[in-house]
Amino acid sequence: MLHRKLVAFVHLSLALHGLARPDHQPVTGPPVGPTSKGVPLRRNINEFAAAGGPQWDLYLLALRALQQENDEDPLSFFQIMEWNGAGAQVDGDWQGYCPHFENIFLPWHRPFTSLFEQVLVSKAKEIALTYPENVRAEYSHAADTLRSPYWDWAADSRVPPATVPFKVRVNHSGGADGIGEIELDNPLRVYRFPKDVLQGKYGKFDPYNRPEIYRCNKGGYPAEANRRMTRFPFGQWVYDVFTSARSFDDFCRGQGGIISLEQLHDSVHFDSACREQMLEAELAAYDALLCVQPRALREANEPREADDGSSSMLHHTQMDRLWAYWQALHPDDGDDVFREPYLGKSRFDSPKGAVINIDSPLTPFFNPSKTFYTTRSVRDIRDFGYSYEGLESWRRDKDQMRREAARIINGYGAPKRQTRRHFARLRIHVADFGRPCMVYVYVKDRIVIRITAEAWPNPGSVWTGFSVDEFGVDQRDLANLTIGVQVSKFDGRDVPLEAIAQVSAEVEVVEVTPPLSVEELTRPRASHILPASVMLIRGQNGTAMAM
Repeated sequence: MLHRKLVAFVHLSLALHGLARPDHQPVTGPPVGPTSKGVPLRRNINEFAAAGGPQWDLYLLALRALQQENDEDPLSFFQIMEWNGAGAQVDGDWQGYCPHFENIFLPWHRPFTSLFEQVLVSKAKEIALTYPENVRAEYSHAADTLRSPYWDWAADSRVPPATVPFKVRVNHSGGADGIGEIELDNPLRVYRFPKDVLQGKYGKFDPYNRPEIYRCNKGGYPAEANRRMTRFPFGQWVYDVFTSARSFDDFCRGQGGIISLEQLHDSVHFDSACREQMLEAELAAYDALLCVQPRALREANEPREADDGSSSMLHHTQMDRLWAYWQALHPDDGDDVFREPYLGKSRFDSPKGAVINIDSPLTPFFNPSKTFYTTRSVRDIRDFGYSYEGLESWRRDKDQMRREAARIINGYGAPKRQTRRHFARLRIHVADFGRPCMVYVYVKDRIVIRITAEAWPNPGSVWTGFSVDEFGVDQRDLANLTIGVQVSKFDGRDVPLEAIAQVSAEVEVVEVTPPLSVEELTRPRASHILPASVMLIRGQNGTAMAM
């Protein structure tokens, strides 16, 4: 008899062959007119919603229409969201497309968000043509210049107000005067799974058969989500990533003992939907806020990966935006992407240990030549028909864009005066105990950050680094700083303290000075290292053991 996990994998592979086939649909992004001097900008969701108007109407209507498309359509909302998280773990390996914990994590999401934007704008154009003639040109122009927005949680970590109401009102074609206001389910809050999917059309989907996504138990959204999100200095962390990272590898994955963009990505997933454990965020995969969907064919007692749909794009578009600013700050030094090949993780279409380089395929995304995109070929956002504030390449040169990127990043956390800052560096060897698991890090009894230690593959050690100044640490604390560490499985059980044999911490003292100009970034200057001790914690209020 075949091992049950192997049987599950065989069925999953067959299901995904039909489920996630892109049918060689090229990812181009929304088309831009040949006479256009530039490309439309992706907008901040809060500013976009506040402005309202025809473009906001079309955004909500198009998003809702995509969610109602046949789930077998390869360009439906359901199918596109599957590509970000579809798959199952088989004997510890990840079988989805999305390359977590790899240097192609950011490059992969560029064609992913662009494909979503491409079909969103296409649907908006169709809807615009249904408006009466006296407003059709206005709505058609709004559709042509529509781009998928982002959630800038570094500037305002509260969840976007537009994601809160269950119902919204928009101007739609129809009514006595040819246009009228209608009420519809808010696609940034509500997504109901196709009934056939819940009944096993593509295999076991959700053992609890939940019909729709949800956030925050017992009506805690947005208040509880905002409480969780505002505990952390996301803006300061983004500034620290940009000014401390020495390479793309540091920036993306934090291998140098600093907080990384992917760790920030995970932290937002955890708290914006009130879940302490990202991989148990239930069915958040198709949620409009996050962007990590549930894996098909999970055991009832196994964790499911959380991902988001509509707002999945709000969060992942922000990740792409930050990478675009990193690229603008490194236009010619080769650090806009990773340089060295590495051995990749297991994914649906790539075996564990495959050599990954800048020309490795970013499957399942095809370019117009019907070959797969690569990290090299997705470097220029203009090729996908969008840009961000400050990166208007049709009217700025490289140096001007570099300065604009620096100005925006300085706005997140540049110091106002010369001072000392203190960065804790934590390393924990996770290869010796069961995964996936979460590493919770505490300073002065306050949670500071969480680190995901995935099962796919064996990561050896995980690193993080963070400033302790924002958490009430003073000079007396620094003389004998203790960092609390709790490691738990996704079902809430603690990893035995005796299994956590290798964990170390230190505090780096650095000198920081204000930038000479708001258009320049300044790096912190290392001063000296202070020792720090680690206290292992069993549960959030349980037994502790000093290391």
